Amino acid sequence: MLGCDVLDTPNGATLYVDEWQATSVSNVYAAGECTGVGGVELSALEGRIAAYAALACFARRDRYRRFAWRMHDAFALNPALRTFAAPGTILC
Repeated sequence: MLGCDVLDTPNGATLYVDEWQATSVSNVYAAGECTGVGGVELSALEGRIAAYAALACFARRDRYRRFAWRMHDAFALNPALRTFAAPGTILC
């Protein structure tokens, strides 16, 4: 099993996975019956979770968020601009 940690459970040995279906071996994800018998619905859901994690969607999302934060910082509206218009100012 590629050297992944195995758990002994009352229902037999299963691969250890975290909440993202990652095993103890870097970049190895597992889903389905090897992580414990739970039926087709559970296996399918675990497979989707493992796919998202393996595709590094979360890391890419974090990278895009950091970029957005830098953009907001770089192009932040000067607070003085908010004081130019009075409540009765007409803008067109």
